[in-house]
Amino acid sequence: MLNSTSSSSTFVLGVLSVLIGFCTGGVLSGPGVPFLPRRVAENDTNTLAIYYRIEAELVNLENNGGIRSTGAPCDSSGSGPCDPILYAYIDVQQPNSPFPGALTTALFPKVFAANAINSPRIGAIVSATVCNQKVAKGTLRVRIMDRNKIMANSLINDYDCYIEGRSGVTPNEAEWTRPTNCVGHYIPGKTKLVFRSRIYHIKPDQCSGILSRPAKN
Repeated sequence: MLNSTSSSSTFVLGVLSVLIGFCTGGVLSGPGVPFLPRRVAENDTNTLAIYYRIEAELVNLENNGGIRSTGAPCDSSGSGPCDPILYAYIDVQQPNSPFPGALTTALFPKVFAANAINSPRIGAIVSATVCNQKVAKGTLRVRIMDRNKIMANSLINDYDCYIEGRSGVTPNEAEWTRPTNCVGHYIPGKTKLVFRSRIYHIKPDQCSGILSRPAKN
């Protein structure tokens, strides 16, 4: 038979855990606790301010046909490969909005470029901070262009990459998710962008807005 004092303490702790989880939008402090992305209304006042860093790694692009968003080849002669340029940021302000989200595409930071290759390995990491905001979700927005030396650059595809995972107290405790496909807006099934992500706690004085780290050569 359980001790009544012990049972009462366990019950109180359980209630407190549920209340804390509710107030933080489903995110509890501690390693290995699920980060639960959810749709957050612009006027939602029921969540407390939270402090996190979200990192997303662009793993690789698959464009075996060497094509643009129209289905035409990157090279007008049809024999040359693409020269992909990637622009990306993590949207924590309007993660539920349609592409391009909170920023216009002209403001996307450049994070990767390659010459004469249709399907490069990327390895670029893009990050953003969630600082004193009532938000529990982030979406990686990516625009991929084909660089043209003479004419204007051409669009290969736009992508939304939906971030989820398990939060860590420190970067060392934060686990990367399994590589996942982003959602393309053109020529479905013809190109593929793969990414992975992780989330960890930061202190309020570590807040510094949108960050990006280019791929290692």
